[in-house]
Order: sequence, then structure tokens, then C-alpha cells
Amino acid sequence: MSDVEQILLVVGFFYLIEGLYWARLTGVVFVAQCFNSARPKVAVRHSWLVNESGGLLFGNLLPLGWSTAAQPLPFAISPIGITAFVRGGYPDDIRDARPDRCIRWDEIQSIEADTIRIRINGRLFATVGSPTLAKLLVAHLEQLRITPEAEREARIQEFLGGFCSVPIVRQKARELWRETRFLRILALSMFVFGFVVIPIRIYGKDSINWLQMAWVYLAILLATMLEFFIVHRRLRRKHGADRSKQLWTMLISPADTMHAADHLMREVLEESHPLAVGAVACRPAAAAELARQILLDLRHPRAQVEAPSGDAAEIEQWYSTRLEGWLLAATRDAGHDPATLLTPPAKSDSQTVAYCERCWGQYVQADARCTRCERRLIPFGETPPTAPELPPIPASIQPSAPAPASAADPKPEPKSAPESSPVAAPASASPSAPAPASPPTVGSGTAAGSSATAAPHNPNKSNKSKKKKKNR
Repeated sequence: MSDVEQILLVVGFFYLIEGLYWARLTGVVFVAQCFNSARPKVAVRHSWLVNESGGLLFGNLLPLGWSTAAQPLPFAISPIGITAFVRGGYPDDIRDARPDRCIRWDEIQSIEADTIRIRINGRLFATVGSPTLAKLLVAHLEQLRITPEAEREARIQEFLGGFCSVPIVRQKARELWRETRFLRILALSMFVFGFVVIPIRIYGKDSINWLQMAWVYLAILLATMLEFFIVHRRLRRKHGADRSKQLWTMLISPADTMHAADHLMREVLEESHPLAVGAVACRPAAAAELARQILLDLRHPRAQVEAPSGDAAEIEQWYSTRLEGWLLAATRDAGHDPATLLTPPAKSDSQTVAYCERCWGQYVQADARCTRCERRLIPFGETPPTAPELPPIPASIQPSAPAPASAADPKPEPKSAPESSPVAAPASASPSAPAPASPPTVGSGTAAGSSATAAPHNPNKSNKSKKKKKNR
């Protein structure tokens, strides 16, 4: 094997490594191999190498595709404090429950981001999937810490509204695709040059002009770096350190240059809930199935070995009910009816007599427990327990996106996506489905109960005023 072949082999290896995702077990990776809708991959089920902290998943293999990851919040928050115990909200079988990690806001002295770890008062509190997400969550927690207790509930509701907003994710995705078109062309050019042109020249009959090849490589590299700098600065102006780090990495590694557009996609869309990202990135059927799993897991969580108590239980209960309200609103914004999605399943055959209300697994014995969820089975025909009434979403709160730039107007976009965009159009709502429940924009329109009736036009009055002006 020649030196050039060894270099190409190393570049190919690093290209595959760059396409890998290390995702938390609570995370979901969305992968599209070409210009199409993504397929959701739950980390705990689709990882080919997994441990108690996370798993490795392959993203898109070609620059024509795209991929991103998202995860729910790794903690529960309320106006009185924060706890690392989270009841549900993601479809997996492993729960990172830490009932002992609970602290009130007035007891917090410091909140820091240590790469992917969040430390409170110097101790490890939670772990997320990327350093960018860790910094974002630390900034929000610090803001909540210094907020007066009377205003903290509104701030939390505002944060959850932006975190679960489907219109905001749709706006971000379309803006990303529009801004990174030329960057994807350059990344594809680098891929074709490295894995198609060079091998053809190596195994061809003609001699290779290595100086000419080097100039072509430098031209593509510098053009890609310049375009990445422009687009990243436009979309992520406040993240100068991440931009410089990625530019230096692209200068050293051609594999990073080929994945330049994917890095932007990962940074921006990982700041939202998996249900909201799936509603935009996936086909309607896949998005509805993901939403159903997330809502069922949140409403009927898997049995816990060690349940929280005291402040931790109160914080978790407050957070879960508010989160479910925002996720139901996001499901409606995506064009799905939550009542239809959560309707109990029908019998798969005549022998089944009961089902699990969390995973919908069906059993032939009614007096048993689900082997997967460890929950009591519900016999077919029996009315399942009524879900607790959720507190209403405050109408005076306008959800803001976690990202600073692209969440200016959270009004729903038209449901048909452009042909050049991989963003999937949401499913059309059923006639019985309620209207999308995205919170209204503050300060827009007239106040409730007030009317804005215009005064009738009086032509005689206008003629008199004209005569007066004439006499003057």
C-alpha cells in the first residue's frame, strides 16, 4: 500500500468517526441519508455500542444527507428548586434516576458547565450530550437562580414554551437549510475530490501532477472555511469560541471539512425537545409515533426502584405536569390530535386480554405485570384511569427559543415545505382535533373585551372644512 493510499484510508476512517453521534440514553438522533425526511433513532435502542452513560450511533454517511440530535432536559425544575430526577418524556427503558440530587434555588452558590457536565456548587448534577447544550442550560439555570421567586414560574414556563415549540424549530430548520446550501455544495466538492477524483488519478494511466492537486485541495478548503465562517457568524454570532475551534479543526482534518454543514445543524437543533424536532424533521407517521411514545412515557412512567420524596417529589410533579401541557400543545402544532394518538390499542388477536398502557404490549393474562415496564396491565374493555387535569398554559407568556437569533416570530408556518428543504410538512389535523395551541404573542391585536370600531365617514363635515379653508 502506497503512502497516498494510506492517507486516503486514514481520511476515510476519520470521516466515519465524524459521522458518529455519542448520545445520552435519553436522546434521539435524527438521520437523513439524502435530501429527505429524517428517521428518528432512540439512543438506547439503536446504539451499536452502549453503556450506562450513552451510546454511539451513525449519522449521515454522505454530505447529501443531514443529521442532528436532541434530548429532553436531564433535570426537573420548579419555582422552589431543581432535582436530577426526571419522571419521563423520552421513550427508553433506562432511567437515570438520582432522587438524592435535589437543591433549592436559595441554596445554589454556583452553576458551571464542565464540557458536557453541569455542576452545581462544585458537584456533578447532570450530564448532557454536547458542550453547547451544557452552556445553554447553565445560562438558563443561572438566570432562574437570580430571578425573584414571584417571577420564577413565568420564566420557567417561558423557557419550556421555547424548548418545546414546533414553529420555532421549523423556522430554525428552514433558515439553516437556506443558509447552508452553498456550504453543502463545497462540502460535497471536498468529498468528491478526496474519495473520487484522487483515487481515479492514482489508479489511472496518466501521471499525477501533485502540485496541481494540492492547489485544488487548498482552494476547496479555503472556500469551505470562509463560507463556514460567514454562515456560522450569521447564525451563531455569540459562539465565537466554537467557531474558531471548528475552523482550526477543518484546517487540519479534511473529514471535518466534509461535515461542515452537519456541525451547524447539530448545534442549532439540539437546543429543542425531541418531540418538537421530530415534528419538523420526520415524516408525519414517524413524528406521530415518536410523539405517542414520549407522551405515554411521560403520562405512565416506568416503575422506579427508588422514588423521590419531599422537595424532589414536589419539584418533579410540578415540572412533569407543565411539561406535558407544552408537549400536548406541540403535538397539536405539528398537526396531530393527542386524543387520537393516545387512544388505547385494539386487540392484535383473540387470545390477548390485557395491554400495558405505557408500551402498548399485549398479554394473554390480565392479572400480571408488563415485563418491560413493570406496570399493572389494563384489561381490554376496561376504562383506563383518567389522566390528571393539567394546569392551563399561561396565555400571557410568549415562548422564546433557546437559540438567540432565529426565534423572532413563533407563529406557525405554512404546512407545505419547500421542495429544496428536507423539512417534512406536518400531518394534517383531523376534523375533531383542536386548533394548534401555541401561546399568543404578547402585545399583538386588541385587548380582550375591547372593540376597535371605526367612526363613520361624514361627507358634509369634510365639505364644510374645505369651504372654511377656501375663505381663509
